[in-house]
Amino acid sequence: MTTILVAYDENRVIGNKGKLPWELAEDLRLFKERTVDNIVIMGRKTWESLPIQPLPKRINIVVSNSWHDKLKDSGKWEYSDFYLRPSLEKACFFAHLRAESYTPKKEIYIIGGAMIYEEALKNNLVDKIVVSKVHGDYEGDVYFPELSEEWRSTVLGKYNGFKLLEYTK
Repeated sequence: MTTILVAYDENRVIGNKGKLPWELAEDLRLFKERTVDNIVIMGRKTWESLPIQPLPKRINIVVSNSWHDKLKDSGKWEYSDFYLRPSLEKACFFAHLRAESYTPKKEIYIIGGAMIYEEALKNNLVDKIVVSKVHGDYEGDVYFPELSEEWRSTVLGKYNGFKLLEYTK
């Protein structure tokens, strides 16, 4: 199973100038709790925005065609818990192979950014979406794509500053 993890505001804003527009410690705690000991897939810009690289205690897969071309011959593009793949489709294939090799099987989370989310949804690469829907409207320059009507939401919990939703088809 592959799940999108995302936090967005009332207008689906997910970022502003390479950063989250809000500070919600509880949301970050829930993100860490869910992703530790699992697999995260992200685009290059999301990777570059992380305060710690790679995210500890997780298998980190970064999608970047330009990075891949620059680093594939250097021998430095796979180390520790970091892997580079030239497309989201190849990243998901690799993630599923890795996930199956563990007992218990690891979960796979797509954690951003907007282009990766859009591609994952367009190509039906995800089974579930977990959204931290942040209360309010924030200034932003990056948005989560609109979901089609086939996605149905369930409230998983209410927290200070956001509610946690799960979307399934």
